[in-house]
Formats: sequence, structure tokens, C-alpha cells
Amino acid sequence: MTSLLKAYNAALMRRPMLAQCATAGFLFGAGDVIAQQAVEGKGKDHDFLRTGRLVFYGGALFGPAMTKWYQFLNRIKFASPTRAIIYRVWLDQAILTPGAVAFFFGSMSVIEGKPQEAWPRIQSVGAIHHTTRFSSQFTQRNQTGLRAYAYP
Repeated sequence: MTSLLKAYNAALMRRPMLAQCATAGFLFGAGDVIAQQAVEGKGKDHDFLRTGRLVFYGGALFGPAMTKWYQFLNRIKFASPTRAIIYRVWLDQAILTPGAVAFFFGSMSVIEGKPQEAWPRIQSVGAIHHTTRFSSQFTQRNQTGLRAYAYP
């Protein structure tokens, strides 16, 4: 086990983006296998395309974005370690999370070949995470992204 951890740590040091993307893809796939087998009880009716979509999303979309996001957060300097934790968690939850959740649901719709279903999913995330004051900005930001990628 230690040799596996050493190899993984070496990969993170040598090629951080590639290692993070591979890790994210693996974890998204593993999570879907657990969801389908342990929670949904699909057994032999496992949806391999769904697992493949999630592996792709994790490795190609989520992994690179999160790697860059956490590199950005780690570059921000704070007066104390306590403030660093508080502000980084706040930034992560207030700024990244609503957009990341909307991006996930929108991306899954597009990857499934159903871009017309992306907008209602994104809107539902916006209704949950944003106050009325920020709804317009959230909507406009996501409409721009949806137009650019889902309807070329």
C-alpha cells in the first residue's frame, strides 16, 4: 500500500493535472458503480454508458477545473491560517459550488445528447442556491455557456 501511495504522490508531483484528472475520473466512475450496485441494486443491468459519461465528466471536465480552482485558492494569501481556512471554504461554497452543480447537470444533459434538458436542470440549481438578487446574473451566465456549447 505504501508503494502505491508513493507512486501516486510522485505522479501528483510530476504531472499534477494529469494525476488529478485521472483521480477525478476514477472517483466519479467508482461513485457511479457504487450508486448503481449498492444503492439502486442494478446488478447485471448496470448502465455502463452512464458510468462512462461520469468517468468522462470527472476526468475531462471536473478534474481540470477543480485542479485550477484549488491552485487559485492556494495562491491567495491570508493573515492567519484560521482566516485562510474560513475564507477558502467560504469562497469554495459561495462562489464555486452553485456554478459547479449547474455545470454538472448541464454537462450531463449535453453528454447524454439531450441539450434541451440542460436549462431546466440549471434553473433548478439556481432557484435553490441563489437569492432573488443574484438570480439574474446566475441565469445570464449559464445561458451564455449553454448557448456557446449546447447549441453551436
